[in-house]
Order: sequence, then structure tokens, then C-alpha cells
Amino acid sequence: MSLQAIVFLGKKGDSFCELEARALLRKHPNSVVHLGNRLDGISLDWTDLKGDLLISYLCPWVIPQDVLDRFEQAINFHPGSENYPGIGCTNFALFHNEEEFGVTAHFMKAKVDTGAIIKVNTFPIEQCDTVKSLTDKCYIEINKLYKEIMKIWEEGESFPLSHLKWTRKPYTRKELNALCKIDASMDKATMLRVIRAVSYQNYPGAYVELNGLRFEYNPNLKSKKRKTNELAK
Repeated sequence: MSLQAIVFLGKKGDSFCELEARALLRKHPNSVVHLGNRLDGISLDWTDLKGDLLISYLCPWVIPQDVLDRFEQAINFHPGSENYPGIGCTNFALFHNEEEFGVTAHFMKAKVDTGAIIKVNTFPIEQCDTVKSLTDKCYIEINKLYKEIMKIWEEGESFPLSHLKWTRKPYTRKELNALCKIDASMDKATMLRVIRAVSYQNYPGAYVELNGLRFEYNPNLKSKKRKTNELAK
């Protein structure tokens, strides 16, 4: 691969990501685009990756440092503000009842969400927001931020550095899994915060364990029961 190339690694199935990938190939035909999902193995040969710019747009893979070193610049677009690095950022923001959230563009290091921050775009979290609605907002804002950053690159300008710093270590999958567990010592308000923070379509959510058995909370069960009762009348 010649220098001047852009490598775009992104999330398969995200409409914004796929749209920007196609637009990039039209504008820079020598670019490389590879999209996939977390559970997919990456079929791209890392040894072939080098160039001017590496873009990680909701990329589901951790990129090794020796690959990052082959690029002049490598930038990740993270669906979380500087207070929420790592996995499950939307979940933890909802659990903590945050009133504001954001998306971040930052330089990449092998350890995820630790590189210098370029820019954070923030937006409010509404009381009615769920994991799904907050995630959707993040994807919209990431697309806006991506366009901002690419405009800077296209104009040949240097990327700015934000005064913001990551405020904690990246959240891990172990921490996210632990968030789902409801403990009997929790008060009702805390239980409801857990349920709100981890309820997402087609994914296991909040649960309790009793005598070695796991019972999962179904947020749709009450509404389904109500509909059944209405039909029975």
C-alpha cells in the first residue's frame, strides 16, 4: 500500500459508518476500508496496513501498537466523553444519572481510549433516554465530529489538542457485566437505575441470583401482561 493512503476500520451495520466509508472510497480511491462486528475475526492482514491516516470509526477491534506506528496519525471516534473511556460508556452514564454526555475524537494508543484528546462534542441526556436512544444520539454526534476532523485533515491543517484529559481508566467488560447484577441490598431507586442502564434490545439485561439460579428482568413483561389482560376483557 502506498503512502498517502487512508485506512478506515469501522462497524458493519451502522448506516453512518457505511455511508462515510463509501464516500471516502469515492474521494480517495487508494484507501482501504474494512468493516466488521466485535464477534467477527478481522480478515485483514495487519502487515499490509500503513499510510498517512488510520481512522477507527466505531471499530470493534483493538489495533496493535506496531500497526499504529506505521501511520502518520491514527484517530479513534469514541461514543463517550472524557469521563467515560472504555466499554459500556452509555450504560455507566445512565447509571450515574448524568445530565450531559459526549463523543470524543482522540489519537490512538494500543490501550484503548488513552490517547491524547483532540475534541469532545457534548449534548444533553434527557430523563426519557434509554441505552438505545443515547447510543443513537452518540452515533449522530460521532458522524458530525468525524466530518469536522476530516475537514481539518483535508485542508492540511494540524489537529488541535483539547485541554480535556481522560478522567479515569477505561471501563472494562468485567465492570459492565457486574453492572447488570442487582443485589438484594440495593434500594428500589438503585435497582431502577441499573435496569435503565443495562436494558437494551436483544441483549441480556439486569438480573438477580438466588440459590445459584439466575433470574433476568424483562422490562417488557409488564406491558405485555397489560395487553394480555386488556384482550381478555
